[in-house]
Amino acid sequence: MRETLGYGPRYTTAETFADFARSRGPGLLPPEALAGAVDRIAALPVLGGGHLPTQSAN
Repeated sequence: MRETLGYGPRYTTAETFADFARSRGPGLLPPEALAGAVDRIAALPVLGGGHLPTQSAN
């Protein structure tokens, strides 16, 4: 961006998104419930040794 437009952004993408999320306020789910669901999903074993199952061509 510095080379093409001649300036650099004041904030990073992560900082900008965090500011946007704060401005929106809480969503439909309480943050604690959402964080717990993400943790439970991340702890699930992955099927097929890390690969998504594929369907047979038959």
